[in-house]
Amino acid sequence: MNDVSGNAAKKAGFQAAFKTSGWREVKKNILRSKYLYLMILPTFLYLIIFDYVPMYGAQIAFRDFNPFVGVLQSPWVGFKYFQEFFSSVYFWRLIRNTLVLSVTSIIFAFPAPIILALMINEVRGNLFKKSIQTIVYLSLIHI
Repeated sequence: MNDVSGNAAKKAGFQAAFKTSGWREVKKNILRSKYLYLMILPTFLYLIIFDYVPMYGAQIAFRDFNPFVGVLQSPWVGFKYFQEFFSSVYFWRLIRNTLVLSVTSIIFAFPAPIILALMINEVRGNLFKKSIQTIVYLSLIHI
């Protein structure tokens, strides 16, 4: 019984010590690693700007959006537009078209880079091979 109360006292002492010095330790660790946090900052900002801010616009799917009054002042309609879409006569045609385009893209676009790589690999002249690789790679960069 004494051992149980001793563990409880140790636990209470640890919690009290963490409350008093825990935040100081965290602050000290942050200050010690401030350059690492500065290196993470651009990635964190990118994540917030391009992943979380656009979620605000997802509300448009559930509102009767009017650009003159804005997103928040547009009336809420819930799943009205989803019900319209799923009960539409065009629903199955749209699903079929989407699947046909996706499968066609996979069939024709997936093997193309592999075939190109195999063809470039068969080129004998090293200078010519590197030139072709550079030209193909530079043509894929979108400015």
